[in-house]
Amino acid sequence: MIKRVFLFILLALVALSGVHLWVYNAYEIEQYPIPAQVKFDDYIRTDYRGRIDAEKPEVIILGDSAVRNVDEDVFSNSAGRKTMLFSTPGSASAYWYLFIRNVLYPASHRPEYFILFFRETSLTIPDYLVLGDYFSRIDEIALPEDADVYHLAVNLRKGRLERFAERFIPLFTYRSEIYLNTITWFRNLIPNWLLGLEADEVSAAYDAVFDDEHINDLLWEEFQLNVDAALYEQEEFEFADQVTASFLPAMVRDLRSMGITPVFVRVRYRSHAEGEPDSREMMEYLQSLEKYLLSRGAVFIDMSTAEGLTTDMYTDNFHLDADRAGEFSRVMAEEILPFLSEQD
Repeated sequence: MIKRVFLFILLALVALSGVHLWVYNAYEIEQYPIPAQVKFDDYIRTDYRGRIDAEKPEVIILGDSAVRNVDEDVFSNSAGRKTMLFSTPGSASAYWYLFIRNVLYPASHRPEYFILFFRETSLTIPDYLVLGDYFSRIDEIALPEDADVYHLAVNLRKGRLERFAERFIPLFTYRSEIYLNTITWFRNLIPNWLLGLEADEVSAAYDAVFDDEHINDLLWEEFQLNVDAALYEQEEFEFADQVTASFLPAMVRDLRSMGITPVFVRVRYRSHAEGEPDSREMMEYLQSLEKYLLSRGAVFIDMSTAEGLTTDMYTDNFHLDADRAGEFSRVMAEEILPFLSEQD
């Protein structure tokens, strides 16, 4: 019995060593132990500087899918200022700061206002939406020089054991990549075998079938609720404890150094329109956030109180209906305009 157990352990170790050797070669690991920080790609795949310099907007809006249906023209006309919108679904503070650093700062044109739509406590959670597919979005706008962003967004809250495993166990280090590549391989296997489709053709087909229009609203809302649960962890409401280790100070500092007025707009959910009140913890957090921003020359706007955004304008708790874009874009502009006028 003891010999069998010993043989089993030996075979398991050999198999595990083989897997790690495969990972080591497959992902072209050049240094071992693996460096604690990785480098982003050496180019930006989503560079909007050309468009900013060409169109010279007075206002730039950035946010996640909550603002994806905002109509630029309607907002521009209602606000009386040329506006350019950038909506990146699944983005959060790490992406937003990299946009400021790698897109806005190198651009020749400087807008007067930079309006950032955020959800709840997301401004002070640097590791919110940074792993898996979300990391790919960040990598699209990051450079190798952004190791400090990687450290704050990915490494800062990791425990010692996790950091040790990522340096010495390649299978653990590249777990996300292995998972995503395995899923992709299985997804492409049958279409390639039966129809001879290449990977990009399969991806295009999946995008067409499973785009937003074909996803059940209730399932999508449930998914978003699960993701956003991280925003309501008790520790995240402690603004003073969280802000110093977040991207918010750098966002405000860099925008002010460029002569751009930072405007932070809290997103309005359908639940707000239905009259659901904020918790005491959320109210205290928002009060601290507003005080912090105002003391540093930034603007805070709580869109959750915008009564013009009614329940019938939403497709779920988070997203506004594209068919009503003209209406809610005008309401948003009219809510924000007085705050901008105060800065003139």
